[in-house]
Amino acid sequence: MNIAILGSTGSIGTNSLLVSKKLNNVKVIGLTANCNVGELLKQVTETSAKIAVIADEKSYKKNRDLFSAKKTTLSSGYRGIENLVEDDRVDVVINGLSGFAGLKPTLAALKAGKKVALANKEAIVMGWHLIKNEIKYKGQLIPVDSEHSAVFQLLIGENFKNVSRIILTASGGAVYNRKDLENVTPSECLAHPNWDMGEKITVDSATLMNKGLELIEAHNLFGISYDKLGVYIHPQSVVHALVEYIDGTITAHMSQPDMRIPIQYALTTPDRYPGGYKKLSVDDIKNIQFSKPDKERFPALDLAIKAAKQGSASIIALCAADEVVIKNFISGKISFTSLTSIIEKAISQFKGRPSAGLKEIEQLYLQASDWVSNEVKDAP
Repeated sequence: MNIAILGSTGSIGTNSLLVSKKLNNVKVIGLTANCNVGELLKQVTETSAKIAVIADEKSYKKNRDLFSAKKTTLSSGYRGIENLVEDDRVDVVINGLSGFAGLKPTLAALKAGKKVALANKEAIVMGWHLIKNEIKYKGQLIPVDSEHSAVFQLLIGENFKNVSRIILTASGGAVYNRKDLENVTPSECLAHPNWDMGEKITVDSATLMNKGLELIEAHNLFGISYDKLGVYIHPQSVVHALVEYIDGTITAHMSQPDMRIPIQYALTTPDRYPGGYKKLSVDDIKNIQFSKPDKERFPALDLAIKAAKQGSASIIALCAADEVVIKNFISGKISFTSLTSIIEKAISQFKGRPSAGLKEIEQLYLQASDWVSNEVKDAP
């Protein structure tokens, strides 16, 4: 199995490389990074990848000579990523890109007939109507998010008509129990107690926006109505999802909070292989807890559903705003509580505008990003 990893220097990418070392039949063919050229060069050396892409054009021009001694084809920009996912040598594309950047490559890979292990939730949230039209065979698209991987596995062999509810779990992030949310610092927010993830998803975990996006993702992937989707705070992060059935049965998917496990499953499904990861024991689950989320202090869940019900324009604005405000929060320009308040303004500003094709989505995404950037300047 020959794989390409998009966003190989990020959290999903580095975990995917670790998984690839455990599987004897997996060979890394291609790697992409935005501007972390040093880490990409190290990865190319370790994997002997045939293709590498530096997405950021300035970084490419500045550092391309570093790859001259490698037997690796180096390119840049989206065109380079597109050529990689379409390459005949690639069987599986692991998409670990963040934000809107993950949508185009997902569509290109599916169109080329490649199996896609998708960790980019924004692609499914904003462009599901485009993605589903490119899926050519059952199992071509496999979710990598731990929650959606869990639901995917729980539903195997089940009649979906018998499902009464799907429940996603949320750790609550790093600051869920803190009283003075307005004073949360970026470093505090990024100190997730269970998961080792990238900056954006870690902040999204703290605001619960990550779970809001995942509700829309689950609605799209599994075709289930929002009134049959639920979220519970589960601080131990060992139960990743639950499925309730009409006969009163509940099934749960459990494992250690380790992204290598759903990544490996996406590559090996329907088979399973030992990966040497820490296994869950009965002692690990004897004190597990669940509670309903505090939506007053963490309004992101309701904001995501509000955007979804308002339509595609609001969903795109939600994703664009989320990406912009997180960058500004991490750089210290806005407060933690401003994250959701600015997003709420954005989805109200851009409601009721339809988006059909990829070009329209991109235009609206950029427009919403610019609007939010201006709004940030006036935020406390």
